[in-house]
Amino acid sequence: TLEALVRSLDAQTMLAGDFEVIFVDDGSPDDTWQRLQQIRDSHANVRLEKIEHSGWPSRPRNVGLALAQGEYVLFMDHDDELYPRALEAGHAMATHCHADVLNGKETRTNQPAWAQEVYTANMANAVDRQDLHPLIPTNPHKLFRRDLLMEHEIRFPEGGRVLWEDVFFALDLAPHAKVISVLADTPFYHWVRTGRTASTSFHRDPREYWHWVRQIVLKTTERLAGPELSGQWQLMLLHQYRTRVLNRLTTSFFEMPEEELNVIKEMVTEIVLNHVPDQLDALLAPPHLARAALVRQGRWDLLSRLVTVDEGLTGRVSTTSVRWIDGELGVSATCRWSGTQDTPLAIRYDGDRIVRDLPRDVAAALPD
Repeated sequence: TLEALVRSLDAQTMLAGDFEVIFVDDGSPDDTWQRLQQIRDSHANVRLEKIEHSGWPSRPRNVGLALAQGEYVLFMDHDDELYPRALEAGHAMATHCHADVLNGKETRTNQPAWAQEVYTANMANAVDRQDLHPLIPTNPHKLFRRDLLMEHEIRFPEGGRVLWEDVFFALDLAPHAKVISVLADTPFYHWVRTGRTASTSFHRDPREYWHWVRQIVLKTTERLAGPELSGQWQLMLLHQYRTRVLNRLTTSFFEMPEEELNVIKEMVTEIVLNHVPDQLDALLAPPHLARAALVRQGRWDLLSRLVTVDEGLTGRVSTTSVRWIDGELGVSATCRWSGTQDTPLAIRYDGDRIVRDLPRDVAAALPD
């Protein structure tokens, strides 16, 4: 993957003399350092730094930031890639908009629609965006104005294993970033997913997972406090609520040993009841709202049944026609919803409404 990354840097339309590349070797035990030296020897804009193994991305990123001399910095992982015009187009927009952060269009290998709702159009300043927090996705694959990071001492949290260190970085940055531009018309960053990633370890220890979810929720409220940041607070907390909390409440959640499950239930209940205002529930889509309602009622028995009904529920879309209609492209499609073992989505009519046909006691506990 290192060769693919270097090829993507070599393919940049920005002149190599206009950007520097800093590789920080985090104590690699193999021949990585020798390979990096070969890359440096053939690239005038490459610098190297070697540190003792830290075991987490925070330390090497902070070391690289301290060494960087550019106006903007971008943090890359060793197995990702930049699209060819990323640096040229990103820097041009960032300087034109006087951006503190440039959120460039990012794709993810194994999820074609991932973050699609973020990059709907170019935005000179998305700070007051109403649909999503402007730093979502909250990874560091963006252009950051280096002076801003240095002035406010914004760094990735060190001291060992900190899940979602990039989210904590984003939360420290958000109160200070006055201009966050979105580059949507030019592909910027490719988050390469090969199936081999340390991220899978996030889910091995449920207590660790939920501990760090709680820390993120607390940090969101702490860093985005005050009336001028209330919109950002709501959008960021809503995102964490959906993705870190409610998305995790699936059938696999209930497969833990009972003693451990009871502890985790208490952790989740404490997070939701004490740190997530119920006003956010009104902004949830129905599947998430149903889970939230049952957690707030303490009806874990009904939630277990609900997620079993929802398991594997997927809408599969097939295009039936594509044609030009009076100068516009018309696309017709059908969607078939089904769950595990190809069971159809169970619905029923309630007057002029179409509603989920759920077990009676589950439905009775849910909002209309």
